[in-house]
Amino acid sequence: MGARRFHTWKLYGYWRSSCTWRVRIALAAKGIKYEYVPIDISKGDQHDSEHENRNRMRQVPTLEVYDEEAKTKRLLSQSLAIIEFLEETFPNSGCSMLPKDPIERMRVRQISEIINSGIQPLQNLSVLKAISSNGQMDSKDWAHKAISKGLEAVEVLALQILEELKEDRGNDSVYLAGTREPTMADACLIPQLYNARRYDVDLATTCPHLLEVEKRCNKLEWIASCHANLQSDAQV
Repeated sequence: MGARRFHTWKLYGYWRSSCTWRVRIALAAKGIKYEYVPIDISKGDQHDSEHENRNRMRQVPTLEVYDEEAKTKRLLSQSLAIIEFLEETFPNSGCSMLPKDPIERMRVRQISEIINSGIQPLQNLSVLKAISSNGQMDSKDWAHKAISKGLEAVEVLALQILEELKEDRGNDSVYLAGTREPTMADACLIPQLYNARRYDVDLATTCPHLLEVEKRCNKLEWIASCHANLQSDAQV
């Protein structure tokens, strides 16, 4: 039903945006082909009136899709809402971003929200610019501390889940939330670890288990192909 009703996908985003990256992973998980339209947030392109009409928060990503049933174009924003929409629309396609079991689904959402609400906004470009302009604290130091604290929490939670499930942390078939395939939680983790490296977080000390999960995920070509540095607008 989803494939017949929704088609002609277009993703407006930025190569290094972790929120855009999450959505790239979810689209890849569902095997959805889309057109990519870069929005250079480093130059402030998200504030253009054309993009503001797509996204009232002047953020990325925005996912555009044609709704055949309503005969209209839909504009979707907020990365986790987009991922849940994709899962609900294409529940039987590709990899499941949200498990069917309510406890497993809760674990995925819990970890996703720690990253989405408790880490990423604190090291967002607009926040770091505000901190720099204030002059009371180094913005890189702020980001380093915020990311370290959040990833430490995710590390502990992920290990607690494994203990509850009686799973070995070295099991190559277990992903971040204790599931047998990558989920929305893994889609949030991968770009957050990339950002952690940008701010010199000692990941080997802070979250060695998360590094194992990252390595496991990147063995999957459809996840590895979503890496920021491989995007058409990458500045590397």
